Amino acid sequence: MPKVCSLSNPSRRRPAARHRIKERKIQQLIDSMVQGDTLIVSELSRVGRNMVDVITVLDLLLKKGCRIHLVKGEYQLDGTLSSKILSTVLLMAAEIERELISQRTKEALARRKAEGKQLGRPKGSYGVSKLDQHEDEIRKLLAHGVAKTTIAKSYGSSWQTVHTWVRRNGHDAERITTSRSIKIDYSHS
Repeated sequence: MPKVCSLSNPSRRRPAARHRIKERKIQQLIDSMVQGDTLIVSELSRVGRNMVDVITVLDLLLKKGCRIHLVKGEYQLDGTLSSKILSTVLLMAAEIERELISQRTKEALARRKAEGKQLGRPKGSYGVSKLDQHEDEIRKLLAHGVAKTTIAKSYGSSWQTVHTWVRRNGHDAERITTSRSIKIDYSHS
């Protein structure tokens, strides 16, 4: 029985453009699809990072006998000559749009720099950390000699995040070595 697969977010981690389709989660979706299945996407540019990726995915799916439904515009890509022409035109438009956005962004940044405005976050300023709300608890754990990796696990952070946070907030001096054991509640994550 044919199934309908939806591709609302092809990859949460946003892989670099150099990552090929086989290295991305979309490959698992393609592998699971069989003849008669339909892939539903908001727009064709969401299928891949560039024209080559999208054309590769379309080719793989169409060779399997699958269809692609584009929500924007209500288009059906099914391997016919007209759908191939349509997909090529849509991909070219998306590629041009990406290039124009990139060009406008670069021009705006260059203009702001020429005006003497600082780009990016000001030096020495830090954003809000999810560890900030647990400062008292973390300080107590550090005072009892709990390792930063253990603290990171209990608050759903990486070791590097905890290390940077501790150093930035001046809590590194509070760490002492002790042989006492402390029960840690991992329910924060």
